[in-house]
Amino acid sequence: TDCGLTPVPYVEGFESFSTFVQPTCWQFLNQYPNYSYNYPTINDYEPRTGSKAMYFYTDYYNNPTQVQYAILPVFSEHITNLQLSLYSRRDYEYSGTFYIGYITDPTDESTFVPMVTRTAASMGDDLYHRDIVDFSNVPVDPDSIAYIAIGYQNNTYYGWYVDVIEVTLLPDF
Repeated sequence: TDCGLTPVPYVEGFESFSTFVQPTCWQFLNQYPNYSYNYPTINDYEPRTGSKAMYFYTDYYNNPTQVQYAILPVFSEHITNLQLSLYSRRDYEYSGTFYIGYITDPTDESTFVPMVTRTAASMGDDLYHRDIVDFSNVPVDPDSIAYIAIGYQNNTYYGWYVDVIEVTLLPDF
């Protein structure tokens, strides 16, 4: 699929996808293979709204120090003009760590820069919580591309859910 530039505003609730697939025009690093699909994947277990959400999962035997990344599409606006809103929730009190940030090379995890870090303990419950991230201070050349990315790392058998992702222009104040 030739995705080109994705227009802003962008809203993804994963409702248009089948379960156990990954969103088109997204990129993924360090996927965890499970049966006939890879994590992170879309599932219908614990959505915030509608009937589907994205689910990150790995297990103790799958390199527990490795972070899985879901990289959003390339947008029609430079990352420094964007903000991200998303809802996420831990799977259980023993879930791992969830990251929101950006990546400059979608094939190289060392270029990921976290801007928000959530742990199972910091979430405090199994409810969805909203994060809003302002990318205006991302130190990227105006001619370079940086991608909004989310990641998950754990060393247990519990995952993390993400739903209702919105990418919008930063508000004018």
